[in-house]
Parts: sequence; C-alpha cells; structure tokens
Amino acid sequence: MPRRHTRLAEPSKHQLTDPALAARLLGKGEKVLIRGSETGPAISRDGTLLGHLFDSLVTLCVTVFAQVADASVRHLRLHGRRREIDTIVERPDQRVVAMEVKLSAAINAGDVKNLF
Repeated sequence: MPRRHTRLAEPSKHQLTDPALAARLLGKGEKVLIRGSETGPAISRDGTLLGHLFDSLVTLCVTVFAQVADASVRHLRLHGRRREIDTIVERPDQRVVAMEVKLSAAINAGDVKNLF
C-alpha cells in the first residue's frame, strides 16, 4: 500500500492559465526566453523563465485531459522542499500518475529521483 504524505509545504503552487500570455505581459520575447536576456549572460533564479512557462504549459495540457477523466491535478512539495513532484494526476479510484517536468536536452537519474 503506498504511503500518503500529509506534511505539505505552503504556499501552494500557482499556474497561470496561459503561459504565452504571461510571457507577453512580461514583455519577454524569444531572445529573452531562449538566452535568458537580450544581450548578457543567462538569468537564472531557481531555473529559467522558459522552464517555468514550460511547466505551466504542461500542467495546463495535463489538466485539460484529466478533467475529461474526472481526475484531479496537483503537485507535491514536502516541508522544507526535501521532496517535490511537479504534477500528480489522481483518478477518483485513487490511482495516481506522477510526472516531473524538465526542459532539457538530457535528463539524469537525479532529475526523477522523487518519482520513486
């Protein structure tokens, strides 16, 4: 029987409905999203803006399909960020699919360690 985690961190994760709208409202075009800035070095704050927008896009798409199946979409963040899972889809019968979203050409075992 899988154990259920009860100590979740606050605040909850918020996703903008349309990540393209977020980029537009921030005035960030292709150069900024791909390179991190117009001219200088890449800007990183716990990932990249493009990575966060990609995470939102994946969550949006998964949520649309989950609603058709009467499933809910959540995320898991244990207290102190010791363990975090980007997207968890739970069906009414409590079957679960967990997903880690990465915008990278290559992933390694450390990228998905929280799924196991």
